Amino acid sequence: VSVSYEYSTKDSGTVLSQSVPEGDSVTRGTTVSLTVSSGQKTIRVPNVTGMNKTAAENTLRDKGFTVSVNSVYSDDVAENLVISQTPGKEASLTEGSTVAIMVSLGKDTVVSLAVSNQPTKTTYEKGEILNTAGLKLKVNYKSGRSEIITSGFTCSPAKLSTTGTQTITVNYGGKSTTFTVVVRD
Repeated sequence: VSVSYEYSTKDSGTVLSQSVPEGDSVTRGTTVSLTVSSGQKTIRVPNVTGMNKTAAENTLRDKGFTVSVNSVYSDDVAENLVISQTPGKEASLTEGSTVAIMVSLGKDTVVSLAVSNQPTKTTYEKGEILNTAGLKLKVNYKSGRSEIITSGFTCSPAKLSTTGTQTITVNYGGKSTTFTVVVRD
């Protein structure tokens, strides 16, 4: 008997083929060849963290894996780069298994800004400094997420030197909005 092994989806040890059909008779001394399954081929998962999405997908597919891609905004990882993978590097999987990669969409940037609540103080004497206590801003992000913030923004002018109704510009995340205060002499 001559035995050779090959990778297969069949369980290890299963006879995949034989040189003489089942039930046939052979003369003594005839070599019968068997091909036996070694089970499924396992492949070491390469580390694709930090690669760009296309390179990571190609690397994994070239190794015989299926790729699942999910995306998330990240302040730390540049857009289109792989943040993480599952399973991690150096794991071994059978050919055709799925490796999931998480790809960065980049920073979740501000797309609009609006005054949600005016500051508590809206009337000033000429020369006073603007007080932003009570000011709330609604921030809308590219991802569709929104939040209310009460700090981290800048306002100008800070010193109120013109009498009458004065427009205050609020800046945050590269966007701006305005509100008004009254300045008396």
